[in-house]
Amino acid sequence: MSKAGSIFLLVALAAIAFFLGTRWHPAQAPAGADAPSAEITAVQERAISEAPASQPVRTFRGPDGRPHLINYETGKTLDDHDIALVRGAVLEDMRNHPNNISGAYDIPMADIQLIVSGSKPFPDQLLPETEAAQPR
Repeated sequence: MSKAGSIFLLVALAAIAFFLGTRWHPAQAPAGADAPSAEITAVQERAISEAPASQPVRTFRGPDGRPHLINYETGKTLDDHDIALVRGAVLEDMRNHPNNISGAYDIPMADIQLIVSGSKPFPDQLLPETEAAQPR
C-alpha cells in the first residue's frame, strides 16, 4: 500500500470513529429510587479522596540516592536533613504509594509491608546522611 493510501485509510478510520463517538450515547439511568442521591455521592467522593492512593507523594529520590521532601505549601521550607521529618514522609509514602518506594529504592514489597507494620527496622539508606558522613 502506498504512503498516500495509508494516510487516507488512517484519516477515514479517524473520521468514522469520531462520527460513531459523537452519535452513540449510553442509556440514561431512570430517575427514581435507583438513582444515587447527592448524599451517597458525597460520601463516595469523600472516601475516594481519603484513600491512600489519592494523597500526593511527599518524597522523591534525589541525585544522591536519598529521599528528599516535596513541599506543596507556598511560604514553607522543609529541611531535607531533619531525620524525623524525612522518616515520617517516607513512611507515609510507603503506606500510600508502596509501588513508588519499591521502584525508586529497589525494596521488595514484602519488606515495605514489614517496615510499615513496624516488624522490620527502617532502612538507613532512606534517611538523610548525618553531618559527619557528608563530605566537606
